[in-house]
Parts: sequence; C-alpha cells; structure tokens
Amino acid sequence: MVSRVKTAIIEHLPSGAPSAETVARDLFMSARTLHRRLSDAQTSFSDMLEAVRRELAEHYITDPTRSLSEISFLLGFSEQSAFSRAFRRWTGRPPSAVREQVSA
Repeated sequence: MVSRVKTAIIEHLPSGAPSAETVARDLFMSARTLHRRLSDAQTSFSDMLEAVRRELAEHYITDPTRSLSEISFLLGFSEQSAFSRAFRRWTGRPPSAVREQVSA
C-alpha cells in the first residue's frame, strides 16, 4: 500500500501537491480508507507527501542540469521560495549551498 501511494504522489507532484482525495481516487478507494490503510502502516498521507518530496529533492539537487526552479516545479511547490524553506527545514541548509557543495 505504501509503495502504491508513493507512486501516485510522485505522478501528481508536477501538477502541485496532491490531496489525499486525489491519490485515494487513483487507487480506487475512499480518502477514509486510504487514511485507515496508511494508519495501519503507521504513517499518514502528509508524512508520506513530505518524505517523497524530501527524497526527490535530495536526489534532484545533485543533478547540475536541473535548476532550482525546475526542482521546485517537479516537487509540486507553487514557488521556489516555498521549496527553499522546505529544503532548509529538511536539511538545515539552503538548496543553493548544497548545490554549490555538490558541484565543487
């Protein structure tokens, strides 16, 4: 179940952060059933969304061909500044500093 939710989240991210209802519909279940199944797996939709975004951000930031604005878009953030704040919260460092370290 967790991997199916993760896949659905990844598919929707470029269109913006997906809602639990959108992902549940993709998986042919109600939002309540999705919440129950994720609860059984000891996680939540918001935790999964955050984890998927963080995992992808850490992967994308090492690719010098992707701009920070492109990464923001791919992760479903409405603005690059929102991505930068989230990245700093996850890693304690701004994405530009991590990008400079990777390219050095």
